[in-house]
Parts: sequence; C-alpha cells; structure tokens
Amino acid sequence: MKVLDIKASLYFDGGANKRVEVGTNFNAAINAAQAYTISTRVKRTKTDTGVQSYNFMGSYLSDKFWFNFMAAGGQQVRIYHSDLTPASNVTTRAIKDSNWHTYTATFASGVSKIYIDGNLESSQAMSGTLALNGTSFALASSNGFELFGYQCMSRVWSRALTDAEVLALAAYDAVPTNNLLGRYDMAEGAGTAVNDTSGNGVTATMTGATWSADTPSKARLLVNGNLVKNGDFEYAPPFTAATNTNQRWIDGTAAGSTTNDLFGWGMTTVSGTVAARFDSTEKNSGNNSLKLSTLAASSYIECHIARTDSAAGRLSYAIPVLPSTSYTYSFYMKTNYVSGDATNGAFMQFQTYDGTLTAVGGTSTSAVKTTTGWTRYTASFTTEATARFVAPKCVIYGHQGTATLIMDAWFDDIVLTPTTPTARSAA
Repeated sequence: MKVLDIKASLYFDGGANKRVEVGTNFNAAINAAQAYTISTRVKRTKTDTGVQSYNFMGSYLSDKFWFNFMAAGGQQVRIYHSDLTPASNVTTRAIKDSNWHTYTATFASGVSKIYIDGNLESSQAMSGTLALNGTSFALASSNGFELFGYQCMSRVWSRALTDAEVLALAAYDAVPTNNLLGRYDMAEGAGTAVNDTSGNGVTATMTGATWSADTPSKARLLVNGNLVKNGDFEYAPPFTAATNTNQRWIDGTAAGSTTNDLFGWGMTTVSGTVAARFDSTEKNSGNNSLKLSTLAASSYIECHIARTDSAAGRLSYAIPVLPSTSYTYSFYMKTNYVSGDATNGAFMQFQTYDGTLTAVGGTSTSAVKTTTGWTRYTASFTTEATARFVAPKCVIYGHQGTATLIMDAWFDDIVLTPTTPTARSAA
C-alpha cells in the first residue's frame, strides 16, 4: 500500500472572507457531463451542533452548490444543489471528532452519493439539470459559514468515480486521471498560489488561510535515521528566491518567514551579503538540495535545522539524543569557488545542547575552499554527559583571516544514526 507523504495543509481559523478559489474553470466540463466527483481531506477544529462549521467544495459567490456539514441535527455531511430536486443529500452519520477524514461526493445519472473515508454513507436520487455557469468554484470557503480546521488533498473530476475508486482514493490517494479536472495537494507551504498537479494548470488562489504542518500523514518527519526534519531537502517551496534575512526560516522568499517552519531549515547566523535557498537544479539525489552562498567579502552564513524557541524553553525540531553516546553522521556536499580566501570555508557541524538550550559541544567536518563535485563526508562524535539535543548546521565561513572568500556550497542527504546500532529483542 502506498504511504501518504503529505507536506503541508491549509489552516482556517474561522474568520470571514477566507477561501481557496478556482474560479469558473471546471463549470463547463461538469455541466456538459452532468456528473462530477469532488473529494478532499479535512480535520475540523470546531464541531459544535448548530454551527455550519466547515464548508469545502462549493460555489463561492452564489448558493448554487455546497458540500459541507449541516448545522441542524449535529454535523451530518451534506451535498446541496439549488438546481436539483430534492436539493440536498444528507448523511445519517454525523462527524463530531477532530480527526482527519476523507470526504467525497459524486453525482451521475441523477444520483448523488456521499462517502466518508471511502465508505458510502448516503445515496439520493435527484432530478433536474446541473447549471454551474457563472458561479465561482471554491475548494474551501467561509462565505456564510464558519471555517474552522485544516484541509488538503482536494480533487475534482467531471465524472462519478466508482465505489472501488473512491475507496482507493481514500486509502492511499490513488487518483484516476480520466476526466480529472484539478488536483490540489495544498502542500506549497508558502505564498497564496495553490497549484494544480493534474497537468491542467488551473491554479487556485488562497485568501486568509495559513500554512500548517498538520497533515493526514507524518511521513515528512521520517527522514533518514533519526534526522526527522527534511534532511534530504525533498520538502521545498514552489519558489526560487533566495532567503537573505537573518533569523528567518527558508521559505523560498528573500524575506524568509518568522513562523513558517514547514521546510525545516532557517538562517540563524549571518553577516555580510549571503543567501540560502532550496535548489532544484543541483542535487545529489531526489529533487532538491540546500544551497548556501557568500556573495561579498567578510560574509558568513549558518543554517540550522533547529531554531531556539525561548518562550517555550526548547529547541524547535532539534533531534533528541542520548548523553555520552556515540553518533555518526554523513552528508553530501558540492562547492563552487568564486574568489578570495578565508581561514575556513564550507563545512557541516552538529551542535549539541543541554535541556536548557545551552550549547555544550559540537563536531565539525573539515572545511572546503575549492571547487568540488558531489562528495560524501562522514564523521562520528560522542555526546556530552549533559547533552539532550543535537542540531545539524550547514555553514560557509568567509569572514575569517583574509575575509575575502566568496563561494557557493550545496548540501544534501544528511543522515544521523547511532554509531552502534541499538539491538532489539523480540517482545
């Protein structure tokens, strides 16, 4: 079975005028077919009886078409069409928890069906003609509703999926391509564009939501040994701008972000003129690497996988380790020498911290100051008796000695494991 590997979701906090809007791009195809399938994954944070607490898939600017939760009766799932008779198909079962569920609705040959987690919950005959022309289609909308919760993985077809296809879609995101109008993972993690990966190029626009790491799958945290946060840089924003601002998460923009840590790496110490980006043009494997650059004399850059969260008294996303224990790390690095010199250059360090956020030690690989191809580096270290966390750090130091070193360095496939594997016995 395919394991879901979802990068991000959209979070709605209940405010007005919040939506993910597609426009009228799908209307003609659905009208012509008189059939559709709409499916999405939602985790609600408010499930009060008497409140229409989440609306997904509907007509944003009119009352033509809604797929949402009923206020009356206690949160049953409803599909509503003002063009059809009867106008509503409503499930008997109510959803009152705050867990991730897959909600799917189909219509064809005058029959409306609603599925929850791939199981058929309600089937209703409806007469009339679908007429969505002129209505703006939304993947989520707070227009007339309270939009509380998380959403990702929205899909739209101009046909009704079969029961077997709906079950496979819910179980492991098997997405049939015939009559597929739009596929939106909502995994960008930054910006307002929600990209269509169906190949049709119908980009949706997000208004008022925020990006979240809460997803139906936590596979994105399980990367290489116990390096749990994007050590292979496969999670990257759909942008190319390099972050150049100190103390910001790298999110594909020059300004970076103070809150969006979905991609796991941040610029923590910089001086002079530098830049950091996820690079899809140079990588050892997969889709991306982390590229660091010093762009002027007396510059240096450090990028951590962890950021200090003083208010919470912890290191966000630092990796827990045992004290007085040997660990081995490896990584691949490629460098491009431009000009100048410095005492050091490009290298990697693993910094150890105690439980009070105080750095207690660390180990570094030898620095590189020349142009090299992709090379694997490895080193071992023993944690201090007070060590509780370790944070990997990618570095270019061009500010030492002559302080004129200008260069680029790419990092990829970082792995951290115990030097001696832990033996496990049968339970």
